[in-house]
Amino acid sequence: MNWNHVMLSALVGIVLAVVASALYKKGKVNKLAAVAIFVVGIVLWNIADIAWLRSANTSPEQGFDEVFNSMPLYKLIKEKDPAFYARLRGQALEMAKQGKTQQDIIDAMQANMAELEMQRIQFAPDEDVIAYMRVNMEQTREMQQHSDDACFRFLMPQVKGGVNPVQMLSKDVIAKRMDVETKLLTASYSQNAHKVTPQEQKMAEETLAPIGQSLAAKYGDTIEVFTDPQKGVGQEKQVCNMVQDLWHDVLALPPEKAGPVIRISMQQ
Repeated sequence: MNWNHVMLSALVGIVLAVVASALYKKGKVNKLAAVAIFVVGIVLWNIADIAWLRSANTSPEQGFDEVFNSMPLYKLIKEKDPAFYARLRGQALEMAKQGKTQQDIIDAMQANMAELEMQRIQFAPDEDVIAYMRVNMEQTREMQQHSDDACFRFLMPQVKGGVNPVQMLSKDVIAKRMDVETKLLTASYSQNAHKVTPQEQKMAEETLAPIGQSLAAKYGDTIEVFTDPQKGVGQEKQVCNMVQDLWHDVLALPPEKAGPVIRISMQQ
């Protein structure tokens, strides 16, 4: 089992959260489905193209521990949330012993990591939360430079199948994503971790409402893709542009407003 492959795949594409927010209904603003989570799918890539990916000639347990202990992000998780790390390790090793493919294990790890990030982002400061979403949008822009279809598959792999981000994204963006995630998790576990208040929640919902109205006015029925991704087929360009417009508007807000809006979009 190439644990380098599994580890990097789980890190490169963990989660992109998109808000299905405020729309007009009978003259009033209503929120349709608070959040739709799109886990970025990763298909197997040509390992030979990446020199630093190598299989370990060891047992699954030794291979897992050697690779995952070498990464700051996983070392941090092991230290701060040993129960989660043990569950992640146990599931991966059990799947390997059952003969599951690397992609099966990657998919399972991405789902677990997405759950962890959605929890921890609630405790991260505004600057780290904003950096997290900015790098998500950098990935999306790079993907759309390849094609609208690639961008759509990157955002919504459950509809038409995913793409291989490692082959299509620059190494700089991938490295930046890993760095941003490590900083976000580190801050979320610190003594000065952020605490979401009812006042912040209310402000974020009020801030999000006009952004949702603007999206609805510009994209019409396309906004329904947030609650039914299948409706994005045939509208790949509009969907990619809409997601980027959403977060462009959020990231243009003052940090003290953008951070809370991103947090509520990631609430489970």
